[in-house]
Amino acid sequence: KMSKSLGNFVRIRDALQDYRPEVLRMFAINAQYRSPVDYSADSMQGIQSGWERLYGAVRLTRQMMNHAPEGDDANSFQERLDQARAEFVDRMDDDFNTPQAIAALQELTRDVNTLLNSDATVGLNTLQAINELYNELGGGVLGVIPTVETAGKLNEDRENSLIQMLIARRAQARANKDYAESDRIRDELAAIGIVLEDRADGTIWKTV
Repeated sequence: KMSKSLGNFVRIRDALQDYRPEVLRMFAINAQYRSPVDYSADSMQGIQSGWERLYGAVRLTRQMMNHAPEGDDANSFQERLDQARAEFVDRMDDDFNTPQAIAALQELTRDVNTLLNSDATVGLNTLQAINELYNELGGGVLGVIPTVETAGKLNEDRENSLIQMLIARRAQARANKDYAESDRIRDELAAIGIVLEDRADGTIWKTV
């Protein structure tokens, strides 16, 4: 049971004092939507490290884009990017398997780092293709890669984004008739003062 009196939960606004919103999103989707998610310092350290590997490759790609030669390079990386996209889509299509989708991005990141840290010349077209894939899959789909470096976001905006993610996970559980998981998400949000209201046009939330 989660409750204020027991002190066995962490408010999103408090977690955002220690972690970027992208890291918290990665934590939320690092378990399959039907599996429980346990928040702890150890688990968050692992999530933080994994996110830093991903974003480190993205940041290096964007830095290299500023001074890369235009055009293609001799060693095309497009085939590897196409493979990563196909693997990502297959894993998301497999019952919304976000942990394996993240793994596909981590596997790609290993190869991206190998390429970018090699002596080979990497052309602008390749760097742009790498950046676009991370923006599309890691940013647009999973929400764990910022499309641009941002600062000064309001905590309220961060909380809204994370709550909407949990609502989406609950909707997926309901679509799969996993009502136990749906109720668990609803009850955990209620324990921290977030009440959900299911309507014909979707689910809304309010604080109490």
